Parts: sequence; C-alpha cells; structure tokens
Amino acid sequence: MPEYSEKHLIFLNAKSSFLNDLVYFVHANLENENQSVNNMLNEIKDRNHSAILEAKEGFRIEKQAMESKLKETMLAKTETEAALELLKEQYEAMKSAKEQEEQESHLNQKALKD
Repeated sequence: MPEYSEKHLIFLNAKSSFLNDLVYFVHANLENENQSVNNMLNEIKDRNHSAILEAKEGFRIEKQAMESKLKETMLAKTETEAALELLKEQYEAMKSAKEQEEQESHLNQKALKD
C-alpha cells in the first residue's frame, strides 16, 4: 500500500494529467472555432470581393452608356445648330428675294402709272 506522500504524488500526477488533457481539449475547441471563424471571414471576403467587382463592372458599363448618350446628344446638338444656321440663311435669302420682288413690283406699278 502506497504511503501518503506517494498517494499525494499520484493524486497530483492525475490532477496534472487531467488539467493537461483539459488544456488540450480547450485548445482543440478554440482551434476549431478559430478555423470556423476564419472560414466564415474568407467566405465573406470572397463575397464582398465579388460584389465589389460586380459593382465596378456595373458602374463601368453605366459610365460607357452615359458617355455614348452624351456623344449622341452632342452630335444631335451640332446637327441641330447646323440645320438652324441653314434655315436662317434660307430665311434671309427668301426675305431678300421678297423685298427685291416688292421693290420691282413697286417700280413696275410706278412705271405703269407714269
């Protein structure tokens, strides 16, 4: 039968072994939890990265569409301004022709009266 001091050492050894096993168990659980958190964070990071890339692509496409619309609008504006200038010139030419006709008509009437 072991002596008290030996019993005490056996008890301390068992206690130490239990605490050591407990530390390894807690460490393993924390390691698994840490790995799970890292996996979730990586998934979130990947999803965010994909969402950012999609948003950037959407904005790029929208920017291109708006730039195309701007170019089309500027071209239409230029064409409209050119058409307006042509109409002004035609109006002025018609106005001059009418004034000249009126003067000739007036002169003809004056000549007929005389």
